[in-house]
Amino acid sequence: MKRTLYAILAIAFLAPISTVYALDGFPAFPMAFWGNVTINGSAAPVDTVVRAYYGSTLAGMVVVEQSGVYGYTETTKQKLVVAEGVGQLSFKVQSALFNGGAETEGNSIVSYSGFTSGATIPKDLAFTIPVPAPPPVSGGGGGSGGGGGGGSLVTQQTATIKGDATGDGKVDIFDFNTFLTQWDKTGSSLSADFDKSGTVDILDFNWMLINWTK
Repeated sequence: MKRTLYAILAIAFLAPISTVYALDGFPAFPMAFWGNVTINGSAAPVDTVVRAYYGSTLAGMVVVEQSGVYGYTETTKQKLVVAEGVGQLSFKVQSALFNGGAETEGNSIVSYSGFTSGATIPKDLAFTIPVPAPPPVSGGGGGSGGGGGGGSLVTQQTATIKGDATGDGKVDIFDFNTFLTQWDKTGSSLSADFDKSGTVDILDFNWMLINWTK
């Protein structure tokens, strides 16, 4: 009789404890989101990936199968399913057409207050991602202008090489030919008058020899 009584008492005390353990160990039902997704005001393209995070911890992800839609209200269709977690949920997007194909949260955080077990939430996700401006067309012209500056430098350098009668930046056989054609001539615009004496003479020839092949 006592054994039967002990058995009944044991069952009475242990049954609630085992029930509590069973409930505590049962995982929470996930929540889900559905709705539209846009990037810079336009429908996100197919294969865009949307992820949900608790801080830096990934909670769920979905791949866009229809342009601009990441999840559907119908029970049998795709949704962004999110596991249980602590804190605010934030959403990020990844598309090959934006941000170099890298995941981003955009200019401002798209978020939801937190986890609710078993809830299905309609939520449109609108991301704004900066798009780099194309290089200005005039930039090439600027570069060309820089080249013009280089040309000016060459001209300046040419003017300082005594013996360069042709102005090509070096002293060679073409300068010698010019020197011969201007030999013993006088004037203020003779290119072979290297010492600016007003006459093409032996002194100019000496300058050409000094800087020959330079």
